[in-house]
Amino acid sequence: MAVQRALGLETLPSSIITVHIRRGDFASWCPTGHDCVAPLDSYKAEVEDLLKTLPEETIGASRSN
Repeated sequence: MAVQRALGLETLPSSIITVHIRRGDFASWCPTGHDCVAPLDSYKAEVEDLLKTLPEETIGASRSN
């Protein structure tokens, strides 16, 4: 599995969120080719907001991380 290879893991944790940012998809509307993707902190904030909407039992201890 690509995620396992990218993270260098033999198995994936039971709870994991991944974000696949396809930089090539932004090329058509980003003529400079620089700063075409939001900063990592923006993605982190969105994931944190998503986690707040999920039932506690689906998140468990990972919510405190």
